[in-house]
Formats: sequence, C-alpha cells, structure tokens
Amino acid sequence: MANTHGYINTTHCAAWDVDAYTCAGVASGDLDNGVFVTLGTMNVDGAALNIEGYEFNVTAAGDTATTVWVVDTPEVGNTLEMQLMADPRYFYNIAGKPMTLRYLVPKVDCIEVDAGCFVDGTMPTTTNNIVTIGAGGKLVAGTVTPTDGKVYFTLEGFHKVSVGMVDIPTAVLRIQAN
Repeated sequence: MANTHGYINTTHCAAWDVDAYTCAGVASGDLDNGVFVTLGTMNVDGAALNIEGYEFNVTAAGDTATTVWVVDTPEVGNTLEMQLMADPRYFYNIAGKPMTLRYLVPKVDCIEVDAGCFVDGTMPTTTNNIVTIGAGGKLVAGTVTPTDGKVYFTLEGFHKVSVGMVDIPTAVLRIQAN
C-alpha cells in the first residue's frame, strides 16, 4: 500500500464543533478520506425498520450531486501497515466498516485537501478557481461555476502541511453550494 490516499483537514468546518454535522457511514467499497459521498438508507433490518447500526449506507458522489458529505475518519488505521506509518496518506476506509462523515455548510466551511483528493491527482491552479465533484466522489478543478444547484467550491489559496520530513502541498477550498 503506497502513501497515495487522500488527505483532508476539516478543522475549519462547522462539523468540527457541531455534532449534528457529523455522522457515520458504511460503503460497499474502500474509500479514501476526502472522498465525497451521498447518503442512502440507514442500516436497518428490513421490513421491521429496526436500526442495526446508527450509520448510513453511502455511495461515492457523482458529478450531478446536489447534497454531499465528505469522508473524514481519524487515521487510526485498520491494518498493521496503516498503524506503523505516521503518514495519513497511507490510511483508507475499509469496505463494510463504519467511517466518519462530515456535512459542509455552504459559504462558511473551508477544507484543506491534497492531490489525492482530486481525480487523477490534478490540483487546481490559479487559473482554475472552481472545484466540483467528479468521478468516484473525487474533486475536479475547473473554471465554470455550476448554475444548476450542483455542489461546488472556490479555491481560497494554497498551503502546505508537514508530515514527517515532507511538506505536502494542499489546496484550501470554500464550499459554495451543497
């Protein structure tokens, strides 16, 4: 497993202090932190509607999504390799296991993400200042502001986070529509 999984910082989001903007989800496939998902049904036992786990079934959001949550599980690690590495880019959420989801408040919340959160690892540039959701719930940089209620972000600027002896380039994005 390489250190190519997404890194996200949500400490500048309302979900950091408001528990109502945080919930749990379960996906049928592995997901990185920083992937955007849509909520499905709550985990219930079928017709009796008895809640078996207070979590939602989730799928990776697509480019037509209008309401999304972002995966942001603490990087404790589910495998020995994840636990040995101090680099959050080794961490991913294992299929069928609960993961932490955060709702982003439009016009307020800012997230900080690395290239692992973008389709094909393509970070925005100064000329691409609009970011939308693309394939597999990952971000895509562009220049066109959606007008049809789709989720989008504006690029606030660039930053770096230090992990060990390496500085990881990041983009700081403010959500504009969710």
